[in-house]
Amino acid sequence: MAGASTHFVFLYGTLKTTEPNHHVLFRRDPEGVTFVGEGQTVDLYPLIVTTPFNIPFLLDQEHTGKKILGEIYEINETTLELLDEFEGVPDFYDRKKVKVQLRADAKGQPISDNPKHLDVWLYCLPRFKRSLLDLPHLSNYRGDGVLAPKYNTYQPEIDGRLDMYLKDV
Repeated sequence: MAGASTHFVFLYGTLKTTEPNHHVLFRRDPEGVTFVGEGQTVDLYPLIVTTPFNIPFLLDQEHTGKKILGEIYEINETTLELLDEFEGVPDFYDRKKVKVQLRADAKGQPISDNPKHLDVWLYCLPRFKRSLLDLPHLSNYRGDGVLAPKYNTYQPEIDGRLDMYLKDV
């Protein structure tokens, strides 16, 4: 799918393969999504889980936290626009370019010799309560109650905005 109108995106939360919002990635253009492999951020970030819904949030605070494990996808412009809407860019999340190291290919084969670094889009929370930095930082999210508290489905149209949990209002 490589081309001028494709992008790499790094998914670390409920959009990952085994997570409940993964289907959203394919909602508009299933042909416009290609799994590249597993990766890890080059820089440190605080990945936390909070709110009554146990939602993962990556706080935009580089050099704090841990290197984050996630999935890398190559997507087209239509899917990037869909993800921006899903993540609430620019009112809630920001989308920024970061470097990740490709650790395994699409078949799960480890890449150890001369690992690739990719520039990817990453969704992060730019404005947040400073107290959120005190929550435990994860390197890998899995919302099944093992690596993180069990994810409770969040529906913005029913449950309302999350600002009260995340931002100084």
